[in-house]
Amino acid sequence: MRKLRVYTIVLVILVIISITTLYFKSNKETEQEFNRPEEAFLASHYSIFKKYQNEDPLFHINKISDIKQKNKFDKELKEKLIELLNMPLEKIPVSEIPGSEIKVTDKDKYIEKKISILTSKDTAANAYLLVPKNVELPAPAVMAMHQHGGNYEYGKEEVVGNIGDPNLAYGKELAERGYVVFAMDSFLFG
Repeated sequence: MRKLRVYTIVLVILVIISITTLYFKSNKETEQEFNRPEEAFLASHYSIFKKYQNEDPLFHINKISDIKQKNKFDKELKEKLIELLNMPLEKIPVSEIPGSEIKVTDKDKYIEKKISILTSKDTAANAYLLVPKNVELPAPAVMAMHQHGGNYEYGKEEVVGNIGDPNLAYGKELAERGYVVFAMDSFLFG
C-alpha cells in the first residue's frame, strides 16, 4: 500500500510539472502572434496537444505483451520518475518502522488491535486492525473509512464502534461478520 501511495504521488507531481512546463513554454511562443491574451491562452493549449499528438510516448502500455516486459516497464518507469523528480526514495530499514501493536482488546467475536504504522519517512499514525476470531487467514479484508461530516474528533474510533454514533460503526459490524477490517484516520481526523 505504501508503494502504491508513493507511485501515485510521484505520478501526480510529474504530470503537474509536465503540464505546467509545457503550458508556459507554449504560452510564451504564441502570445506574440495574438493581440488579445485570451486568444494566446487558447492557442497555447491547442498547440500543446498538436505538438505532441504524432510523437510516440516514451512509456506506452501497448508495448507490453508479457509479464517480463511488464516488469521491465515498471522498473524503467519508476527509475525515470525518480530521475525526473531528482528525488531518490530513501530505503528505511524494517527495524526502524514503527509497526508494533500498541493495544490489543478482546471484543467478543473479534480482536481489536491498535497498531502504529509508518505514513512517511518521518511520521507514523495509529490505526485499528479488527481480526475475527472464527476466520481462517488469509481472509477477505475491508478498509473502513470514517465519516467526513465535519466531526473531526471521532475518526476511526467511530467506525470501529468505540465512540460516537453506533449506526456509523460498520467496521465493527463487518468484523463480527468475519471480515478483517483496517480503519485509519484521514489527515486531521481522530
